This record gives sequence, C-alpha cells and structure tokens, in this order.
Amino acid sequence: MDKIVLVKRDKIARLCQKYGVKRLVVVGEVTVGLSGRGRRDLDFLASFHDPDAPNRGGWNAPQFKLAVDLEDLFEGELDRVVVGIEGEYKHPSVKPWIEKIREVVYADS
Repeated sequence: MDKIVLVKRDKIARLCQKYGVKRLVVVGEVTVGLSGRGRRDLDFLASFHDPDAPNRGGWNAPQFKLAVDLEDLFEGELDRVVVGIEGEYKHPSVKPWIEKIREVVYADS
C-alpha cells in the first residue's frame, strides 16, 4: 500500500467509524506502484454497515461526506479522491481487475 495512505490510516479509520463504513478498500494506481507519476488520485470503494445508507440523503449520503473528509485529509497531496460503493462494479472487464488489485484500508471487526 502506498505510503500516502499508510501514514494516515488511523485518521482514515476514524472517518470510517464516523460514517458507518464496514470496509474501505483502495484500488488503482496506488496499489500497483504507479502513484507519483503526474496526477495523484485515490480511488476508494466502501461498504457500509447499513447497505441502504448510500442511497439516502443525496449529496448528504455518507459516501459523499466521506469523500469530502478524505479530500480534506489529503489536502494538497492529491488531485482527486473518489469513493464508490464496493460491489457496484460488476462489469466483466472491471470486476476482476478490482478484485486483483484492491487493498483493504479499513475493516470493522
């Protein structure tokens, strides 16, 4: 896992607890050693204790609030933070790639 995530793992865990995240994984360039090449993005996939939570509240839904707080946490270090919903990516060409390179950042025990 990229150092940029590792050094903030405790703060990320607190945000996950705040928003009812069951599990948060990071995917993309930071998991395969390509971060630091120009643009720096972090792509997260979250699953929530309440599976309906992302569907309630519009822009006040926990996934969007989590994304905003993660952007604030990494302010100045990244160009973009994205939080998607784990399990929503079912396209046959995308799903195996995500399953292969994802790294768990937070898991509620």
